[in-house]
Amino acid sequence: MSVNTSTIETIERLDRQRSRSLACFLGTFLFWSLCWIAISLLHWILGAFGPEDALWLLPLTGIPTILWLFFLLRYRSIQYKIKSDPEVAAVLNDEMVRYAWLRAASLGFWSMLAVEAIPTIGLAFINSLHAFIGTPDLSALYGIQSPLAVTVGVSVTICAYLHARRD
Repeated sequence: MSVNTSTIETIERLDRQRSRSLACFLGTFLFWSLCWIAISLLHWILGAFGPEDALWLLPLTGIPTILWLFFLLRYRSIQYKIKSDPEVAAVLNDEMVRYAWLRAASLGFWSMLAVEAIPTIGLAFINSLHAFIGTPDLSALYGIQSPLAVTVGVSVTICAYLHARRD
């Protein structure tokens, strides 16, 4: 298949945009997730938040949410541009890209399971000791590990894909 020079430039430009967009998406997703995890930890440490405390949390969660959604939509629009041209789509979504996504998703899945399982087992052990020797009750931390597992799973998947696709 012969590809003309303008198509090659378009392919290179869209590939760079896709990689940059995914990297920005990852950064803003991590920022957003870590803000929510930090709020959950603060909620656990300080007790219940009152209505007056919610005002200072709005910028902490609202700004990362808007940034995260912006880069999500930017990535989707780049994917739409790629799919709209069959010649470009054939080059940018070839077997190597699909294989990189498959391997990255597999790694992300197993890392997410590890982040979910290891603390669950540890917390179950510590909380069972709580009944016998009076260790601190850490059952409130069960609510943090699932968002953390999703954050790790998504982050590892995108990082693994970007690593596999680097030039």
